[in-house]
Amino acid sequence: MTTKVAKKEVEPRLGDEIPEDWLKKAEKEIKSQYRLVTLDEFRDDKEVDIHIFQTTSGVDSKATDAYAKAFNRLIDDPDLKTRKQMEATLKNKGIWGEEQEKEVEGLRDDMRATELDVAGLHKKKTYNKATMNRLRTTWMEKRARITELITEKTSFLANTIEGRSEEEEVKVKLSLCVKYPDGTLVWNSVEELNNEINKFAVIRLVNEAMLFWSGLTQEIIDYLPAEMFGGEETSENLQDQ
Repeated sequence: MTTKVAKKEVEPRLGDEIPEDWLKKAEKEIKSQYRLVTLDEFRDDKEVDIHIFQTTSGVDSKATDAYAKAFNRLIDDPDLKTRKQMEATLKNKGIWGEEQEKEVEGLRDDMRATELDVAGLHKKKTYNKATMNRLRTTWMEKRARITELITEKTSFLANTIEGRSEEEEVKVKLSLCVKYPDGTLVWNSVEELNNEINKFAVIRLVNEAMLFWSGLTQEIIDYLPAEMFGGEETSENLQDQ
């Protein structure tokens, strides 16, 4: 009797094509019109499945109305600036300007160069483990710095008239598109969403929704950073010195 050995799934590396099964998963998710998200804990239950649906023209219309209403209400708030005014203030105070923009672009260029170096190593039959670890460390440090810079800028721009209005727009979409598997809405209104106690669940669902509504799947988003240095490294393709 012959024992069938399961085929081991190999993590792709930089320069490889995205695996066909990943693309099929992405296509299936897009066709299904919803993304399945499993929360570890939500409202006293464990392993809770949530469906995030694509927005419809009706949902988009309501969300746009919410943006417009919020903008018109906030435009008269003397304590809030427009995004353009905030950017000018940040530049004048030396918090964010051309210097920071150049730093971000430089970091991105460095990361792209590192990715090319990694791709070059992966094309070789053998490569130096120490070199790979050095490239990994360099890439992660650059990404961490970019994240730090962008997070700082985003935190300021979020507290603008446009930022607050966009927040209301997203809340309407979430209140209408996030459901339990039986079709019941997780939040029956924006007010219920605002009063949600589990903030960690809200953050997770917002992040997943923004990716999904952008036409992206989590696996594809994770692809580059995961495959750059992921996968099983064996004695066949690694040299310790």
